Amino acid sequence: MQTWERSSCSARRFAREAAVQSTGNLTEVYNKQILKSFENELKLRIEAILKEYKISPEKIEISMNVNEDRSIDISNITIVFKEIYRNKCDKAISKINEMFSVVTKITFV
Repeated sequence: MQTWERSSCSARRFAREAAVQSTGNLTEVYNKQILKSFENELKLRIEAILKEYKISPEKIEISMNVNEDRSIDISNITIVFKEIYRNKCDKAISKINEMFSVVTKITFV
């Protein structure tokens, strides 16, 4: 009988640990989905600003984090442009920096 009680306790402990792990995995998946959705929205806004200045980016990269309170921090925006835009992007980048309160990194290829 003691063996069965130990097995039962182990099974309950295992079930609790699995539930906690599952909840953690769901939270991680949820955070990734939120970040991806938010990133897509930010890219659309950045592209719209660049379009105002007739600038086309090669690539836009955004680094973000979801905080425990579910707020999102933008930690980095990097935009890659063709060399032909080197003298045209200052005003657009200033507007992006102001809008997102982040210093945007730019590179040229």
